[in-house]
Amino acid sequence: MSNKGQALVIVISVLSLMFIIGVALFAYSQAERVASARHVENVRARYAAEAGVVYAGKVLACDKQATVLDTLGDLFVSQFAGGDVDLDGDSLAESRWIELPDSDGKPAGRFSVKINDESSKLNVNTCSPEALTALLSALSCDAAKVGSLLARRPVSALEQLSVVLTPEDFKRAKNYLTVYSQDTEIDLTGKRRTYLNTGSSQLLLGALQYAQVADPYKKSANIKDAADADLAQTRYDIYSTLNLRPTRLNDAGSWRLEGAVYAAPAGGAGGVFVWENLAVADGEYYCFCYAVNDTDIIGEINLQYVRSHDPLMHKVRVSGGALTLAIQPARDADCRLAYIVLVSPDSNEGFNRATITGTEAVVIN
Repeated sequence: MSNKGQALVIVISVLSLMFIIGVALFAYSQAERVASARHVENVRARYAAEAGVVYAGKVLACDKQATVLDTLGDLFVSQFAGGDVDLDGDSLAESRWIELPDSDGKPAGRFSVKINDESSKLNVNTCSPEALTALLSALSCDAAKVGSLLARRPVSALEQLSVVLTPEDFKRAKNYLTVYSQDTEIDLTGKRRTYLNTGSSQLLLGALQYAQVADPYKKSANIKDAADADLAQTRYDIYSTLNLRPTRLNDAGSWRLEGAVYAAPAGGAGGVFVWENLAVADGEYYCFCYAVNDTDIIGEINLQYVRSHDPLMHKVRVSGGALTLAIQPARDADCRLAYIVLVSPDSNEGFNRATITGTEAVVIN
């Protein structure tokens, strides 16, 4: 091959290499340009979203100053009402776009906001079966799946219910349901959990009373003694009345006196029991309900399903020496009531004192 031929091959090779390098540099510059544009868009979108959060917070603050009652005419509803965008995926546009101009007045982004009043919704984690059944029935959803829904509690996200409900039922019901936030330190009734090794025996007693544990005084004393390091027995002074039988029925409903016990059939009408001329001072007291056997059902008192020997979760009030309790018979069991016992946290006239002690154990190795 002549020198001219070799020179031609070298020139073509150099040109090809330069072409490849040029194409690579062009592709790299294009990728850098696209990445830069995407970064700018991401930053712009993030700040637009933050602007929406801040704007919504200011609207809520203004709404709170205007009124403490929430209605569909409040500022947090009217300010964002529109038909531009569907934010919750129900195929209905319920919000509007709010434009964000730059320093020159040109469009720089936009955001859309929808504020939901979670407190107005039914909490799946704490609601009763009856309330959830009524809501699903009102929305024409399959109310027969209430048991399956409640079996999944606690629920941390509404989307977990979509595996039980049909897509159509879930779309209809989701705007009326909430789960709030799931806090592992709070039980399904909204009460904060009690640390078993706490130094306060009263906290343990209150937790067991709230949980309707049978014989809460003895059991809380035993738990405290098992947890502490000393050998001193935990003691509770209990101030309680003798067995208080109802004086009369203001409204008998389905309740009937059978010997010394009031009885009502399952699903019967509620009655109003009255205790009069009580030899205790007016005020609030813990109340324990008793029937004949430990397994007997008393009924529903203040929306609480009460069995024999159960303490009521909320204190009852004696006023003018009288106490009134409305008791609804349970839907699934016959009910009986013999008497109640009032317990005072302090020594008061009309109460008998008893001391409950815990059981200390000494382990010898």
